[in-house]
Amino acid sequence: MALNYSQLSTPVTEDEATETLLAWLASAGFSSTSWISGSVQLTMIRCVASAYARLTEYVATLAEWQFNETATGEALTRFSRSRYDNERRAAVAAQHRVVFTCNATSGPYSIAPGALIVTDGTNVFSNVTTVNIPSNGYTTVTMPCDEPGAAGNVGAVGTITQMVTSFAGVTCTNPAVSGTASSLMVAGSDTESDYSLRLRNSVKWGTLATETIAMTVEAIAVASAESITKAGVDDTNPRGDGTVDVYVATDTGAPGSLDVAAALVAVRARFFNSDPRINVVAAPEYELPISGTIYYDSSRSASDVQDYVEESLAQLRAVMPIGGYRYSTGVSGVLRLSDIIQAVENSTGVVYSEMSIGTSLGYIDIPDWNVGVAPSSWPLVYVGITEGA
Repeated sequence: MALNYSQLSTPVTEDEATETLLAWLASAGFSSTSWISGSVQLTMIRCVASAYARLTEYVATLAEWQFNETATGEALTRFSRSRYDNERRAAVAAQHRVVFTCNATSGPYSIAPGALIVTDGTNVFSNVTTVNIPSNGYTTVTMPCDEPGAAGNVGAVGTITQMVTSFAGVTCTNPAVSGTASSLMVAGSDTESDYSLRLRNSVKWGTLATETIAMTVEAIAVASAESITKAGVDDTNPRGDGTVDVYVATDTGAPGSLDVAAALVAVRARFFNSDPRINVVAAPEYELPISGTIYYDSSRSASDVQDYVEESLAQLRAVMPIGGYRYSTGVSGVLRLSDIIQAVENSTGVVYSEMSIGTSLGYIDIPDWNVGVAPSSWPLVYVGITEGA
């Protein structure tokens, strides 16, 4: 009998394989139900069942590797390269606008690349070009984080204030970039997620369209900067007749100003005369009102479980579209409580949870074109319990 895709892609467990083999032997006349644990016969059955179960895992993996929506990890990387000519993006270092000020009795300084090092207390930033700081003056420098990844997207302005390499009379800070509330020039990002790579694969079809459609614009926007993983197109004439606003975001929030500028250039280049009616803006950030109590297996470390839960919530936010999900039932622009609970309770060590979103509607209403972000610290309580007690 031919197996369908669902059967091929669902591996059989060792216990299921053992039951199948015992049932088959019983139907063939063997007294398989009388074999005790540890007997040679049952041991041989379990060996065969283990091999069979492992084989079905291989088959399921091979089946999943054939499709954009099911391939994962290295398989998705190779699938994307061969089918879509898309490479998985490596982690990107965050770059911040940092201002160095020197007093009148010190300087001037000409500082070689790598010799000017500052920190926000957690992340370290170094200069990649020669920096000249005048006496009784200041200079503005774009400082990349030494370690690539989203962790370099420090929160508030005025947090990069510690000089690791000191120069007499020199102080530093990271003011907001004009027109934004952040010092980010280029947003840091982790190695591209499966979700983001799948999205770039799927929207790439839009670039083949003769007419410029929303999918085309989304494809151009997410391809314009390494950190941009989401795009949304408001084609409802938001600024008057013929205008279109394109909102862009990263896995963790708003992109840096240079990322937005790169997206703007790329999107406008698609239109004749770089049509100024087409604009690209950073998606506004909306802090998700998620709170609750999480009950975890007390045999595990509370800090480890917290890390697992916060990683699950990060993945939940990473795959949520700009402006939230839209459903065929008519509900749009939301994040469902059930999805939050599932993400939390699928985390390693979590037994169950009591989650709240501050409303009885069953979902969080995400403002139009906003990207959901985490608060500085999740208001979650962790309670250790003994499973089965």
